[in-house]
Amino acid sequence: MTLYIAVLIFLSCITVFELWKPASKWNQVFLGAAVFVLAFMMVFRYGQGPDYWQYRALYGDAPWKRGFPLFWYTRNLHSEVGFRLLVNCFTALGIPAFYFFAMWSLVSIGFVYAAIRMVSPYRSLSLLLLYPTCYLTYLFSGVRQGLVLAVFLCLGLRFYHQRKWGKYCLLVAVLMCFHLSSAVLFLLIPFAYIKRKWTALLPVAALGLGIVLCITPFHVWLSGQFNGIFSRLETVQISWMGLAERTLMYLLILGLYHVQKQDTIGEYADDLFRIYTFGYCIALGGMVNAYYSQRFSVPMKAVEILLFAVLIVNCSKKAYQYLAILFLTAVTWVMSCKNLGAYFEDQNAFEYQYIGIWDGPDEEMERYITDVMRWAENTYNENP
Repeated sequence: MTLYIAVLIFLSCITVFELWKPASKWNQVFLGAAVFVLAFMMVFRYGQGPDYWQYRALYGDAPWKRGFPLFWYTRNLHSEVGFRLLVNCFTALGIPAFYFFAMWSLVSIGFVYAAIRMVSPYRSLSLLLLYPTCYLTYLFSGVRQGLVLAVFLCLGLRFYHQRKWGKYCLLVAVLMCFHLSSAVLFLLIPFAYIKRKWTALLPVAALGLGIVLCITPFHVWLSGQFNGIFSRLETVQISWMGLAERTLMYLLILGLYHVQKQDTIGEYADDLFRIYTFGYCIALGGMVNAYYSQRFSVPMKAVEILLFAVLIVNCSKKAYQYLAILFLTAVTWVMSCKNLGAYFEDQNAFEYQYIGIWDGPDEEMERYITDVMRWAENTYNENP
């Protein structure tokens, strides 16, 4: 059994235990242990995830000298200025990549845990739902977008619910410095004033838009007009499994709304529902290309770790709670195995072993990073 599967089993067990004995003191012990393990795995990972070596190479590409060369910020690299500035600060101080990404991991998981403690009445379920996509794909591997979703859950949701639009817009602007896809969060503002019953109808319109984009050449034209940003739009790339998962989760949310105790939900849950619905609309409307639709809707999808917790705790019958947990656990297992299997094509989720820094180094990849650093040093010496 791999560490990834062991963690998934543990999260599944403590989720059921908390539903069975919600007042038990052991829930806090189990929750603390789960957060510690998730943070430990992020901090000490080595070569894990599709984007790991890309970020290591980007860190090695930064100038290892004091000062902030303009050339580093104007080159056409795959990262935004905020991330480059932070990397440049660490490299100028001579801090190795491990410590930078360890700090990044702790900050990201810290923001997520703070959001769960502030909002979720069913914290183990929130961690379970976090695991397959938000954790394994974005916090664990996506790095920049992982931080975006973590900060949005902790601070963005608070400003959104309080309708503090100045702070909200400032936060989104800062997040755009780390990942430009955060700009879509500005579009959430009008959604705050749409009633919940009308919000639920918007996915129908989004589905119609998605179908039109798939059967017309508009996506090809858009790719040609913005080749540097939307170059992948040239071909249709629909993720049927991803759409199926999003649709099933959305239908479950609608079903849970109909089995709630009276006057127990409140406006905060309605805001979470609005945000989640907007993310689902992006997934449907942009289904022509899964790469873009998934990345633009990530912060909104992450809201499900809080929304499901609120809805399930307030179900009118215990039986509804157990049925919902059974369904969510099954979906979590399927998506976890899918995402782990995507790390390496020749391994499935039950074969993919966790590799820590104590298992390294990967000599071939480390030579590649060294070559990147040497090339970068020569480049910046020529372009001071």
